[in-house]
Amino acid sequence: MSTPLGNMSWLDPVRFKSAASRRFIEFCRQDLAAADPRPDKAALALYREAALLVLERLEAMSTPRDRT
Repeated sequence: MSTPLGNMSWLDPVRFKSAASRRFIEFCRQDLAAADPRPDKAALALYREAALLVLERLEAMSTPRDRT
């Protein structure tokens, strides 16, 4: 997925299994849609890095029951 914010394929929910991760991805998509349409590239890279770290942690903490 590419937007004025750049390539957003890192927000593909198929890559993540837990419900919490998918909800966080939806939050990120809404947050980025409401953001400045031409953000600073460094700020966007930092957002991406932080979001991926959160997603990694959410996936690590999820239990098999959380995965659908």
